[in-house]
Amino acid sequence: MSNRFETTDDALINGGGDGDKPVENSGEVKEEKKELWEAYEDFEHVNPERGGKGGGKGGKERAKGSKTSAKAFEISVSFSKEKRKEEAQGRIMGVLQSFPRFKNAEEENRFFEGYCSWVRNCLENKKVAVNLESDCRFDFIRSHTKAGGQNVNKVASSVRVTHKPTNMVVRNEETRDQLRNKEAAERLLLEALRDHVADWYSYLALEEGALSPEIINSVSPDLILRFLGE
Repeated sequence: MSNRFETTDDALINGGGDGDKPVENSGEVKEEKKELWEAYEDFEHVNPERGGKGGGKGGKERAKGSKTSAKAFEISVSFSKEKRKEEAQGRIMGVLQSFPRFKNAEEENRFFEGYCSWVRNCLENKKVAVNLESDCRFDFIRSHTKAGGQNVNKVASSVRVTHKPTNMVVRNEETRDQLRNKEAAERLLLEALRDHVADWYSYLALEEGALSPEIINSVSPDLILRFLGE
């Protein structure tokens, strides 16, 4: 297996092929989507006098310039930009709060610099690259004992992989085969890293399109400290 992973720019910008993952305030998001849909239904209606279905005459007619249509547009803009940015920031914070404890300010700054450099590099190249040999640490552990002490695994087949620049950790113990678990853990880690960089893209992108070098370079230790409220 190759010791280097890469994803395409489409996977990065679109957040990969998994779609939007649920967040803590998913109920609130669903409510806003429902409100948006109801607003669209209000200003896009069927004219009963014309009858018929479909577009054109006898089909749907928009109440142009109505207050409801303006409301729908306002909700749409708010949901697609501010909400996505807010959710992305929340997920980024989850990763930042899992950073290791540091002995001193110098060690902390060195880690922050490495993390920010990794994020900027991914954003600039529009892909996530991971060198498994230099960027990751692998720990091989015995799988958990099942209820009743059955199927006790005496071999260290459980695999835990830590991505050093982000301190993101993935563990896999699906099978009793160490190699298969290691390969699965590597794939899971790549997916997690891809989603993390996609969150940075969503947070930084003011409009659709490429990020400017100035915006990418704003990912710095100072920004991380502001995120953490220090």
